[in-house]
Amino acid sequence: MARILKGKPLPHAVICDTNILWCEDKAPIANPGFEAFWSKVSCQFDLALYLPDTVRGELLFQHYTSCHKILRQTEDNLAKISAITHSKKSTRITADNLRAQIEKKFMKWARDKDAEILPLPASKIDWVKMAQDAIWRNATFLPDAKQPEVEKGFRDALILETVCDFVMRDTRQINIAFLCNDYILRTTANSRLKFDGRFAVYESVQEFESYLLLTKEKLTNEFISKILNRARERFYTKDDGTCLYVKEKLRERLQADFKDYFDDVTKSEDRSLLSFGSLFGGDKQFKPIREGVFWIRKPDFIKIEGDKLYHWKSVVRYVRPYHEEPTPASFGGISSASGKVLFLPFHVTWSARIKNDARFHDLRIIDIKLENNEFRVPTADELKIYGIAGAEAT
Repeated sequence: MARILKGKPLPHAVICDTNILWCEDKAPIANPGFEAFWSKVSCQFDLALYLPDTVRGELLFQHYTSCHKILRQTEDNLAKISAITHSKKSTRITADNLRAQIEKKFMKWARDKDAEILPLPASKIDWVKMAQDAIWRNATFLPDAKQPEVEKGFRDALILETVCDFVMRDTRQINIAFLCNDYILRTTANSRLKFDGRFAVYESVQEFESYLLLTKEKLTNEFISKILNRARERFYTKDDGTCLYVKEKLRERLQADFKDYFDDVTKSEDRSLLSFGSLFGGDKQFKPIREGVFWIRKPDFIKIEGDKLYHWKSVVRYVRPYHEEPTPASFGGISSASGKVLFLPFHVTWSARIKNDARFHDLRIIDIKLENNEFRVPTADELKIYGIAGAEAT
């Protein structure tokens, strides 16, 4: 297939799933990664943001439940203060007020982004078929291998129907991007809408950004799609001795060049915490629970040098859980133990010559950097993503 150049990129309708905007910290509406991404790309490209009403509802529910939990804790603490002081203490905050204020905050965020909320096409949904899909565990009701106990298929089905309705109704000459980190929903949407050449799904904002940057090179969507898929395969494919990761023995190279970081977790721990901890009994001792695992993210496109030399960045993240050995505490001789995880994100920049048929040649590693390495308590989301057992989340 010859590489075909095209003209100015078409406008994009960008539809986000909940997991693209989700953030453990509920102070912002969306996670900082998405905010930084949108601020950067919306100035360079013609983008319009769309949110299914189900996504809006999920985000509001998450923020409300987090806030309501804090309110209940506050009320419990005020009750204790009242008992101690023998003077009744109370708060004027109500659950209804919290919900109204959170909704107001969300709508302001949406207006600032010029985001449009897509209504649920309730009258067009085949509810009988959806019920049968739920009963027989058809997509989107397939169980998640990582969280088989979590039932979220119904909400995903509502998001899917909203996305499909938008694509069917919108007849403009635009590209439609669905950003979704959920494998089942992503693949089901792709299957339902494969007839429409305007529609594409992306696993992350990084993947979508790589696509956008490649459109600036005036390449066709077909060519871009091919090289994005092949970039992932050529960097790493299991049991493929020709991929860059295996051919260059990258795992062994990382373990040798950054041996100190693999062996000494204190090099990745917050130094201020170490200093603080030293005031209460000296250094803590941690032992690994199991062997570490390398996680490889899809490559991000960086730039084209000359005509055919493409530069990429792959993040190879090493993850290993540790458990603190029980030691006598400074006060009362009580022993305690807790878990932490070592995160070593290696940013590997590499290049490849890509011919007009989208084949990769002359793959070479340009540079390797360790950035933002940490040794800390994992978040609940990280426990799920990395399948970490034996560690507690923040």
